[in-house]
Amino acid sequence: MIRREMPSRHLLKARLLLTSIGTLAVILLFNFVIFPEMKKTLIEIIPEQVKTIEAKLLYATIAFSAFILLINFYSWNLINKLTWQENRIKQALLENPEDQTLKDKLIEISNREDRYLTLIEPIFMIVLGAMIGFFSITAIQPLYSLLNAL
Repeated sequence: MIRREMPSRHLLKARLLLTSIGTLAVILLFNFVIFPEMKKTLIEIIPEQVKTIEAKLLYATIAFSAFILLINFYSWNLINKLTWQENRIKQALLENPEDQTLKDKLIEISNREDRYLTLIEPIFMIVLGAMIGFFSITAIQPLYSLLNAL
């Protein structure tokens, strides 16, 4: 059986953290720098929609921030748990290198790690793409409304 090379645990932690920080920075920049400038122009033309858009952005920012926090805590906890289990079994294997049960458990932990690491990143990227799409639509919608009002 050919074993696919997976990203290391620490590399996954770093990637998730950097992606989270970068995405959150862009979203906060949009919410607190770009949107207030757009709001100044849009409030004169379509004031009722500006309040709705502002509320949507606030709720989406809160929800996305909570998601980022939870996915990072979950993945870090999972990676630490797998590392602890693997180290414990390796220590037991040093004491009894012929124990097939321990070897099987080590393989099982490795397979579980592969499954988890294969699932965490795509789920994170899908939700990340959905949130960025939502923010993009929310930013473009007022521009179309502005053009329709003219």
